[in-house]
Amino acid sequence: MLLGVPRVRQIKIKNNSCIVPQDFVNEISGCYGVYNDKKEDDLSFGLINGTAWTYHTEQQIKGSSYWGLLSTYSGAGYYQDLSRTKEESANILAGLMDNLWLDRGTRVVFVDFSTVLGPIYFVTFVFFVFFVLLNMFLAIINDTYSEVKEELSSEKDELQISEFLKQGYMKTFMKLKLKNEKIRDVQKALETGSGEIEFKDFRETLKEMGHSDHEISAAFSQFD
Repeated sequence: MLLGVPRVRQIKIKNNSCIVPQDFVNEISGCYGVYNDKKEDDLSFGLINGTAWTYHTEQQIKGSSYWGLLSTYSGAGYYQDLSRTKEESANILAGLMDNLWLDRGTRVVFVDFSTVLGPIYFVTFVFFVFFVLLNMFLAIINDTYSEVKEELSSEKDELQISEFLKQGYMKTFMKLKLKNEKIRDVQKALETGSGEIEFKDFRETLKEMGHSDHEISAAFSQFD
């Protein structure tokens, strides 16, 4: 994804930046040497008007130096911003060529543009939002689970206490029921006779009612 518009920038050196041998002075009118920042041409040329024909310092265009194969070039020079469309950019470049924007003094041409990897940033944004929402969802589930677990643990204690009380009540009730049954059995045994019975007959009557010898002996041992 392209940000802004491309920029074409060139750096030139001054004429007579090299020495012409005396024998060729009359034949050679100009001499352009190798690039050196001290030899940079900073004079306006060509159409004079416009950024493409006037020199701009590195601070003015917020440029930076570039380390090339032959030399290190400054961030200054003559620049021309292109258009957002292909047709207009082609017309601008054609105008520069027709007016000899590049000449013998040109030492380097830069094409500056800023790009951004849109799909990667989009995917990164999607993943970021997804994981944030996922973490929020997991945090909510964790909090809810903790609350439910705490409620269940408290309810479990209450159920245990209720069960303990229920078991105690049932044991007491069974003891009372057994005592009442024993009393009724004794009363029935007495009612079978004239009120005075032998121990043997009384024992047989209780056995017929389902009591074992051990229970009968334990009951009567208290009166020995």
